[in-house]
Amino acid sequence: MISHILHPHPQIRAVPAPSSPFAALLLLSPATSFRAIAESFTRNNSIDCIDKATCEYWNAQLTGGDSPYWTEFENGGFWGEAVRAPPGWWEGVGGLVRRCLLTAGDREVLLDDILEFGDTLERLPEDWSVQRILGRDEVHDAALMDYILEKKPRSETTINSAKWLKEALGIKPKPY
Repeated sequence: MISHILHPHPQIRAVPAPSSPFAALLLLSPATSFRAIAESFTRNNSIDCIDKATCEYWNAQLTGGDSPYWTEFENGGFWGEAVRAPPGWWEGVGGLVRRCLLTAGDREVLLDDILEFGDTLERLPEDWSVQRILGRDEVHDAALMDYILEKKPRSETTINSAKWLKEALGIKPKPY
């Protein structure tokens, strides 16, 4: 959405920039590319809850056939390739978002791309804060998996991202 606000896709209705910045942007194990080529796809392939073959299948379903995706990408359209976008693509993000949290599990196939995207976001000369959570021994989307599997205790990512989001949105803890 942020990418589309900054660079409206010509075939999709433009979304106006907010009158004031969003309080928070929470990116939980984001897919930042439709290419499964990072080393973590091999390193974590047999560990993660999704594997390289599944990602390649999903990617082909979204970008194959008569999709203009790769032609757009080669012509400078980075809507679905956040990790491959040059830093200038993200210019202005600080005017849209006050703070960003990026999470990843150290056992997920998307890890290397997420870390690289985080590096890009942190280097931007923008008036915003970027924080990261790297969950130890966690797979893709640990926070979501905690709720789907009704896991207790919650993962490091779930606990810390919930705290971060409450703070970012100004939600005060309930008194006991």
